[in-house]
Amino acid sequence: MTADEAVKTWLEEIYLVYREIQVLKKRLEEIQTVELARAEYEKCIGEEETKLRSLKEQKLNLQVEQRLLTTDTSESKPNINLPKHKSNNLIRKKPESEIKVLAKCDETTKNKLRAKARNKFKRFLSRNYQYKLETSVLGQINCIADDVDRPLGEALALLDWSIFEDYANRTDASDTSGLEQLNELGNELQEYRKQLSGKVDMLELSFRDWLGIWEKWRSREQSPEQSQAWETFIAKTQRAKQDEAAKLQDDILQLEEKNAQIKAVRNQIET
Repeated sequence: MTADEAVKTWLEEIYLVYREIQVLKKRLEEIQTVELARAEYEKCIGEEETKLRSLKEQKLNLQVEQRLLTTDTSESKPNINLPKHKSNNLIRKKPESEIKVLAKCDETTKNKLRAKARNKFKRFLSRNYQYKLETSVLGQINCIADDVDRPLGEALALLDWSIFEDYANRTDASDTSGLEQLNELGNELQEYRKQLSGKVDMLELSFRDWLGIWEKWRSREQSPEQSQAWETFIAKTQRAKQDEAAKLQDDILQLEEKNAQIKAVRNQIET
C-alpha cells in the first residue's frame, strides 16, 4: 500500500469511527432523559403505587404473624459450624506506602504525556483551523483539551468532518510526522468511541427496567396517535395496579381471618 493509499484508507476507517461517535453521543443525550420519563410515569401512577406498597407491607406482616403463630418455639435451633479462616501470613505483599508511591509516579508520568499531546493538538488546531471554528466550539474544545481527565477524542468529535478531510488531503504522503499526526488523531477518536460506547451500555443496563416505558414516553410527541398510545398505556397500568390492590385486599382479609382462628384455638388450648 502506497502512502497516498494509506491516507485514503485512514479517512475511510476514521469516518466510520467519527459517525459512530455522533450516533453514540445522540444516544447518550437521549437516554439521559429516562429519568424524566420515570418521573412522569411515577407521577401518573403514584397514588396506585403508594397504596400497593402499603398493602404489600400489610400482607407481609400478617404472613409473618401467621408463621409465628404456627411455629413451635421449642424446636431446637440448627447449629452451624462456621469454617475457620486460614491464615494469610505466608503471603508476602508490597508495603502499601510503596504501592501508593509507584501508582503516583505512573499517574504523574501519564499526565505529563497527556498534557504534552493536548498542547500539541491545541497548537495544531489554532494554526490550521481556528478561522473555521465558531468561538463557542473553540472554547469547548480548549476546555476539554485542558482537562487531562477528559478524552481528547471528545474535543475531536466536536470538529466538522470536513476538517479531517482537509487535513488528510493536505498531508504530504511522504511526510512521516504528518502521517503520525493522522494516526494520533485516529487513535484518540477510537479511544473516545470505546469510552462513549461503554458509558451508553452502562446507562442502558442501569435503566433496563425503564427503557420500554421511556420509549413510549418519548414517542408521545411524535403524533396524536402516539400521544393517545401513551395515555392508554398509563390508563391500563393504573387499572392493572388497581386490580392488584383489590387482590391484595382479599388476601389480607383471608390472612386476618386465618390468624384470628389460630389465635382462638390457641386461647382455648391455653385455658
